[in-house]
Amino acid sequence: MGNERAHDPVDEIETLLDQIGEALKQGQLAALSGFEDRLALLEPALAEADQDRLIGILAKAERNQRLLRAAGRGVRSAQRRLTEIARSLQGLSTYDRKGRLQARGDGMSLLSKRF
Repeated sequence: MGNERAHDPVDEIETLLDQIGEALKQGQLAALSGFEDRLALLEPALAEADQDRLIGILAKAERNQRLLRAAGRGVRSAQRRLTEIARSLQGLSTYDRKGRLQARGDGMSLLSKRF
C-alpha cells in the first residue's frame, strides 16, 4: 500500500506545481517549458482527489499565477530598460522645426554620463 502513495498522480501534480513555483522564484523561465505537458497528462487524476487536496492544489496554482505575473512584469521592465540603453547608444535624437528627425551626439558620451 505504501508503494501506491509513492506514485500518486495527485502528489505528482503538487510536486510539479512546487517545482514551477521554484523555477519562477529563481527566474528560470526556460525550465517552465516541460511542465505543461506533464500536468496535462496528470490532470484526469484530479477527478478522484478529495476536496482538501484540491484546495491545496488550487492554492499552489494561484501562487504560481501570481509569480508568473510578477515574472512577466520583470521581463517587460528589462525589455524597456534594454530599449532605453539601445536608444542612448544611438545618440540623442531631436526634431527640427519642420518635424524631421535629427541625431545629436554620438551616444557613447550620453551613455557614460548616464552610468
